[in-house]
Amino acid sequence: MGIAKSSKDHMGPWLGRKKEKRRSYRRKTIAPVSFLRAPVDKGPATVTNVSKDGLFMNTERPVTVGDRLNFLLKLPTGHRKPLNVGGKVTRIDEFGMGILFEDLNSKDRSRIGDYSGFVDLDDAIVELQHSLEGTIEGNLLPVTEWPIIEDWLKRASDNKLNVLIALSTKKPQTISACLRYDYTQLELIELDRPLPENTRVTYCMVTDGPLQVVFEGIVETGGEQPKLLLPERMYHNDRRWSRRFPIENSELIIAAPHLEDGSIRLPVYDISEGGCSVLAHAESLITIGMRLPAMELRRGNQIERHDGATIIRLAPAGLSNNWLVGLNFIDDSRDRDAFSEIEGKSVQPSISTSIIRLAAMAKQGIRRMISGSQGGLRPFGANACRQFQGPGS
Repeated sequence: MGIAKSSKDHMGPWLGRKKEKRRSYRRKTIAPVSFLRAPVDKGPATVTNVSKDGLFMNTERPVTVGDRLNFLLKLPTGHRKPLNVGGKVTRIDEFGMGILFEDLNSKDRSRIGDYSGFVDLDDAIVELQHSLEGTIEGNLLPVTEWPIIEDWLKRASDNKLNVLIALSTKKPQTISACLRYDYTQLELIELDRPLPENTRVTYCMVTDGPLQVVFEGIVETGGEQPKLLLPERMYHNDRRWSRRFPIENSELIIAAPHLEDGSIRLPVYDISEGGCSVLAHAESLITIGMRLPAMELRRGNQIERHDGATIIRLAPAGLSNNWLVGLNFIDDSRDRDAFSEIEGKSVQPSISTSIIRLAAMAKQGIRRMISGSQGGLRPFGANACRQFQGPGS
């Protein structure tokens, strides 16, 4: 699928920036605040992004760096009970102030961690798919790369694709609408009925032929054409993005500075407009959703360079001991290097991903006993296995 012109200002929040001092990713949101204790009388305030370590609060009257605040925070999703937060002001700018969490009970800290890490959204999408049985087909896989997200927003806007809007993950009632996206803002238009007053979040389902995506739309402003925050995460069904063609005498070369030769070479099985499938050794430490660093696709004398790729499919490769790995290329991304900080990094896979991978490994074991042959590929990231506590991106 072709990548639309990218609005790069929206790529940073998920990927982070090297100069930033924060220790964890932040998630955009709109969450009202009620102050319980502050050095001065405070006016209205809204949290605009949150991480597991702190948040940014939009307010016209910020206090002083070092001041301590206590307030109630109402996230747009999850439990109705607000979180009781205590924190210290660490920075101030023209938009508001950054706050580091200091006084937070374990239950509320867990809720914030699940929210900022998109764990609650992953669970909500699964629940939504079950409640709308038959509406969303296939297995839904997360996408966090802004060029892909923006391409879907432009496709839906330009082609006026139908959008089903769910107001809850538990109730199957939906509203039909279209999207309007102009690189700066996202609107719902042509709704067959208006959103209820005080709607804070919607779940938008876009269908284009056999392809479907789902994303959370946090309502920025209401009215006849509600404005939504630009999504940082989408979920697409596992149908192929575009037709793939077999290819021979080609290899994918991935930069891997932690290895002696500085790279990993994988034979290419097939190729499409936006990705390819490669063969990897059975003992490779890989999982769906893993994001890979810069790479070259070599086809004879031709070389294609890509800024990175995401693993979207993982399956045993026939009767061999190898993995067939489906990749989506990601270009124009910043600081993409799955191996640059490999030591000490522990990212645990989701339960569903683990089950899929274990089932595939069990099938491989049976095929190995039947075929009695060994694959000739080098394990993908084998030298990294001793440093990883679990597969991740």
